[in-house]
Amino acid sequence: MRVGMTMNQRPEPRLIPRATIRENVTLDTVACALENQFEIMFGEFLRFTKDELSGKIGLGGEDRQGQDWPAGVTVTSEDPDKKEIIEAQMAVLAEIANKDTMADSDPARYRDALLAIYQEISCSPDGFADALVVGIQREGFWLAKDLGFAVDNESAYCPHAKRMHYEGGVVVGLEEHNKTPEGKARAVIVDGAIATGATIITIMVKLKSMGIKSITTISAHSTEFAVHRIAAFAEELAMECDIRIGHVSGRLNGHHYAVEDVRGEDRAEELLVVGDLGDTLEGVYMDQAGTDGSNRN
Repeated sequence: MRVGMTMNQRPEPRLIPRATIRENVTLDTVACALENQFEIMFGEFLRFTKDELSGKIGLGGEDRQGQDWPAGVTVTSEDPDKKEIIEAQMAVLAEIANKDTMADSDPARYRDALLAIYQEISCSPDGFADALVVGIQREGFWLAKDLGFAVDNESAYCPHAKRMHYEGGVVVGLEEHNKTPEGKARAVIVDGAIATGATIITIMVKLKSMGIKSITTISAHSTEFAVHRIAAFAEELAMECDIRIGHVSGRLNGHHYAVEDVRGEDRAEELLVVGDLGDTLEGVYMDQAGTDGSNRN
C-alpha cells in the first residue's frame, strides 16, 4: 500500500504514452487504423479492464447502481414537467438507432431530437464564460457548436477520443494536442451520449494534468453505470464534478453500447438506446460543411 492511501483508494490513473502502445502489436494495429481513418495522431491512452467495466464502480469496488445519485448529478427527465418531452425524443433516437437502413431524413431528425433534449438541460454557454470548453470529437464538437459553445476558438479543447476493445475491456485513445489553458480552473465537457464513462474519465484525467479542478459534464443520455462511475472517479481525482444528463436508461452490452431488453411474446430482443452518434450524425454535419469542422488545437 502506498503511504498516505487508505485501503479503499486505488492509485490515481495515469495516461499511457503512444510509445508504450506501440509495443503492443494488437493495440497498435487498432490505433493505427483509427489514426488513418480520422487523420489524427494519438498522444495518450487510458485502459479500463474487463473487471473495471463489470459494475464495481465505487471507491472500494462496491456496486453503486440502484443507489441515490451522488451530489452534483442532475437527470433532467426526472423532472415531471420535462419527462414526457425528453422520453419522446429518446424514442426518436432509439427508432433511428435500430433501423437496418436509415432514410435520408433520419440524420437530421436524430440531430434535432438530441438538440431538443439539450434545450431541456440547464446548459447555456453563458453560464460557462470562465470555463475551458471541451467538445469531444466527433459528436461532442458538433453538438457543442450547435448549442452555441465557442469550440472554434483557440481557448477550446476538442480532441478526438476513440474507444478500442481489448481483452474484454476498453482502451481510450486521446488525440495528441498541445493545449495548455491559461488561467482556467474549470471546464465544461459536451458529449452526445455516455455508455461506459471511459471517454469522459480519460478526458477528466487529461484535464487534471492541465490544471483543471472543476468540471461540468453535459450529455443527452447516459447509463446509470456511467453516471456513478464518473462521479466516483471525480472523487478519486479530487475534482469538483457537476453531471447534467438528459435521460438515464439502459445497460451495457458485450460491445459496450447502451441497450434495453425488450421482451415479446416469443422472444427477448436487445435494442440500442441511442446507437453510434458519430456515425449517425456524420451525414448531416458533413453535408452542412463539407468537412468535419474539426478544431486542430
